[in-house]
Amino acid sequence: MGGRRAEEVVAAALAVAARDGLDRLSMRAVAAEIGVTVMALYRHVPGKEALLDAMVGRLLAQIALPGDDLPWRDALRHVAHEMLALARRYPTVLPLLLTRAYVAPEAVRLVRRLYAILDRAGVPQTQIFRLERMYSTFLLGFTVSVANDAFWAEDPTSLAVDQPPRGATGSRPDQWDRELDADVASFCAVVEAAVEAAAAGCR
Repeated sequence: MGGRRAEEVVAAALAVAARDGLDRLSMRAVAAEIGVTVMALYRHVPGKEALLDAMVGRLLAQIALPGDDLPWRDALRHVAHEMLALARRYPTVLPLLLTRAYVAPEAVRLVRRLYAILDRAGVPQTQIFRLERMYSTFLLGFTVSVANDAFWAEDPTSLAVDQPPRGATGSRPDQWDRELDADVASFCAVVEAAVEAAAAGCR
């Protein structure tokens, strides 16, 4: 996929998914969004699977990667808040990232940057892939949940049986940003433990 028309198709697919939900996304719906026939669409996109992968790339291209000079803890925090901002822009679309392999160049660049951050932290090469998966899975689950109001904003044990809990969007605006910082700090402790364990094993 490539070219201006293909980019227009991907943008239209994101618009449809953002407005109507991923379950309503179809080649027919995208064609209607652009104002062309479905057959005309296939001249620019091989099929829906390729379109979904391109959508993942378009989403993750919006992640501003941290610079190489940023300390690794700050770099992980930077990526986390970029992902949360993306989820808030595309709450109904971001679950797509949980179900697709990252094959688009824009998606691969993010994974490689996370590898580099963990390498800079001193994580052994044999564990970088596992820790990246752990971090990425956490980030997607957290940000999708916050953006879609899936978390309770208060301790459920404090609620009466018939009292519905406030969701994430009913919480203070900065509550989940601070919670994300705390979770990233916890992950950094996991990274530090992995580095220390590897060092101990070398002695």
